[in-house]
Amino acid sequence: MSVSPTSAIVLGASGSSDAQLSREQQTFNTLVGQIGQRREALLAWERVVPDFQQAFSGQLLPLREAADALSRRLILALDAEFDNAALSSADRRTVSSLVASLAGERGDLSDDEALKTAFNRHSASDYDEDAAEEVATMKAELEELLGQSLGRDEDFRSTGELLRHARRLWTNQQAQEAARKEARAERRAERAKAKKPAASLQRREALQAELNQSLREIYRKLASALHPDREQDPELKLRKTAMLQAVNQAYDKQDLLHLLEVQMELQQLDRNGLNDLGDDRLRHYNKLLREQLEELEQEVVQAEGQFANGYGIRPLQRLTPETALALLRQEIARQAGINSAIEFDLAQLGNIKLFKQWLKEKKRRMKDAGRERWELDAGSAY
Repeated sequence: MSVSPTSAIVLGASGSSDAQLSREQQTFNTLVGQIGQRREALLAWERVVPDFQQAFSGQLLPLREAADALSRRLILALDAEFDNAALSSADRRTVSSLVASLAGERGDLSDDEALKTAFNRHSASDYDEDAAEEVATMKAELEELLGQSLGRDEDFRSTGELLRHARRLWTNQQAQEAARKEARAERRAERAKAKKPAASLQRREALQAELNQSLREIYRKLASALHPDREQDPELKLRKTAMLQAVNQAYDKQDLLHLLEVQMELQQLDRNGLNDLGDDRLRHYNKLLREQLEELEQEVVQAEGQFANGYGIRPLQRLTPETALALLRQEIARQAGINSAIEFDLAQLGNIKLFKQWLKEKKRRMKDAGRERWELDAGSAY
């Protein structure tokens, strides 16, 4: 979506204080400023997406794919070294711990028979049996949470598949519940509307009609000034056509601020004209501006959510256009470091002396950590 930058529309003379403005004028200026901030936020997301996408696809994804291939090579190479006669029993136990740990962290064993075989060889359990038990346990918990059946246990090969299926059901449930709530709210509103005195209803309808008439007046003036058939200059004709399309969209959305901005751009409205707007007119305008502000706030939240979900970002801090690229650069550097570490580990397997020293170091690290397990640094904001 394309949005306009911060609006230059403000009521009051240049340098005047809020104390010299009416309450409605002050509210108008506040709402215009807040709308401008939300516009800038949306523009910032629009600007950051191309650079982020280029770095994500061009740098991070290739590094992740390379890490996946390197990790697979390391697991299979360790499995092959297990039968090396030069290794002691202690060395083999360390190798088994490494293979079971590294292979167990991967999520693709169900689709990779070689890795699954290596895992089963060095693990105290069977991968398929463990996965089936884990799926059954998680499925029972999710069914209790959602209050409905998720299907047969054997329909899911992994907890990932199960979670994706449960997420789809939950999303559908939420959408249906939201629709029911909206329908109930509409029915309550209709009942409340029917109970209101006729005079009150007539006043509200009259006010809304007045506001609609004001918008129509602004729109008609702009449509007349921007009609491309009345312009002979080809470049101006194209510009007016684009401006008229934007005005039509703004009128359909009741985007009062954009219509006023175009009026000022076309010199149909100046600061004096704005200041002459009465409080009654401004009160209606402020109502529209509040609605527009709420919509923009929702769009900003949606932009952040879609960005985070689209790239699988799970930062510890709030995601902003400014922090997004910084987080990505950190992740690229972190992933490059992991890849270098795996390449170093693979290089040790070509020389039995270096390999035994490497195993000794890994065993020491496991002991220092107080566990019989070693794993790659997989901590990430992503």
